[in-house]
Amino acid sequence: MDARPSQDEKARISEQIGRVIGELPSRLRNVLQAAREGGAAVGAAGAGGAGSLAALYFAGINGLSAAGITSGLATVGGIVGGGMVAGVGVLAVPIAAGGLAGYVAVARRRRAKDMAALNTAIEKLKNIQEQLVENAEYYRDELAVLRTYIESLENELHQSRETKSKDMLRFIGIRSERRDSQGTGTDGT
Repeated sequence: MDARPSQDEKARISEQIGRVIGELPSRLRNVLQAAREGGAAVGAAGAGGAGSLAALYFAGINGLSAAGITSGLATVGGIVGGGMVAGVGVLAVPIAAGGLAGYVAVARRRRAKDMAALNTAIEKLKNIQEQLVENAEYYRDELAVLRTYIESLENELHQSRETKSKDMLRFIGIRSERRDSQGTGTDGT
């Protein structure tokens, strides 16, 4: 079995990496998530507001007339030891708490989805890394063979140069000996 990756496999791995990395921004920075969080906060705050309105209606004189509202605020404010102004604060608490609870619930769900997306992306990248490491093992062996072959060729080249140098020196030596035997020295005399 040939462990060398084909061009198609290399292209597939590169495509996987690009796809995984390309998915991250869309999953992590989705504008709709902010709208969902805001909508949940508004919905939960609305539910808290409805509860506050019901409490106002039934506390004190029943109804939403001037007398009903003032007596309801005074009655609700009396819970914390205040009057009508304290009643406004008391009735605002369910609205704020509902909005915060709605936002937190959606944010937690979004964070859980984001974490799941990140874990999926990490797993995909680990699989790609594993494939690349397997291919690296193959290439490491191939590189070792190539390195050995290059060293062998370099040794052969080096020996060839030495032989050529020795041959050249012998040739020069023979020419020098011929000149010396003919009576011509190196100074031309």
